[in-house]
Amino acid sequence: LRDFVILEDAAAPIKEIQNVKPMRWGGPEQVPPAAALETAMRGYPTALVVPDLRDKALAAELAERSAELLVIVGLQAVAAVQAVEKLLALGMSPATLARTLQAATCQRLVRRLCPKCAESFQPPADLLARLKLPAVESIAFKKATPDGCPACSGTGHLSRGGLFELAGGPTVAKAIAAKVDRATLVKAAVRDGMQRFPEAGIELVVAGTTSLDEVQRVLKKGSGP
Repeated sequence: LRDFVILEDAAAPIKEIQNVKPMRWGGPEQVPPAAALETAMRGYPTALVVPDLRDKALAAELAERSAELLVIVGLQAVAAVQAVEKLLALGMSPATLARTLQAATCQRLVRRLCPKCAESFQPPADLLARLKLPAVESIAFKKATPDGCPACSGTGHLSRGGLFELAGGPTVAKAIAAKVDRATLVKAAVRDGMQRFPEAGIELVVAGTTSLDEVQRVLKKGSGP
């Protein structure tokens, strides 16, 4: 079992994470993030978790530590590739990040359609063409019923599911080391097997899990700069 240590801001501790030893920066003593990491290393952890990485000095130290420890960091990004860019913007060496990055993942949540009252419909051929789907009768989309039902409390939706991007692999590593632009980095991630958010969303629509309107709403809302 790994000995996990979580490094976090004393002003915003992560209460949802339990049974992981916390090491905090800030507080009354105004401990710098890098100093909190140094203190944590005295306990010989085998895994470090930083839920919200913003400090450049800490990012540089974590990049070096990741060669010998499992390092998991979180940061605000609208896509997996943008997460890689933000790590580089924090001052991580491209050579070090290319060597140590296992993967960058990003998540969006979509509302699932209520299985009791969702309505099926046959999408028009021009819509299927825009979505790059075959125009066959076996493909049927679903949408939320306007008034819902007792099972979903009249909302038309019940629970949520995830859309995921996962960027990582040998082509991504080479692209990071070569300091390529975003478009090239995206192509590298796709070549290594990454499915982008739109494609992942269409899969859920075809499966009847959610609606096309919901996928478009979520991706538009989280498109970012």
